[in-house]
Amino acid sequence: MHQEISVKIKGKFPNYKIKFSADPEPVPRKTRATFKYTIESSGFRIVAVNLQREPFHSKDELTWTLPADRTSVTLEDVNKDKIRTFFGIVIVFEDALGNQFSSADPQVENEGLGPP
Repeated sequence: MHQEISVKIKGKFPNYKIKFSADPEPVPRKTRATFKYTIESSGFRIVAVNLQREPFHSKDELTWTLPADRTSVTLEDVNKDKIRTFFGIVIVFEDALGNQFSSADPQVENEGLGPP
């Protein structure tokens, strides 16, 4: 499973508006998925990603990689736990002046049994 999501950033610091072209699709059990977020607006780059997992004890794995130009981030999700897991994702961006700001919190759901 692979999903491409574009990111548009408009406005001026500190009031940038960030728009994602889609929400991440749920990941079926026993599936590996990748989500690639790509910035379509010039003058911005991705500097970090903060991940939070609920429940914390889940065996599901979500990792991320940044290419050298930092205009995209690829998340790799392995849904290997039988319980439903949610990953909160915060993408940290930087503008051409070095101002850093964060995205809204897109969420990836790993399908499974029952609530987390």
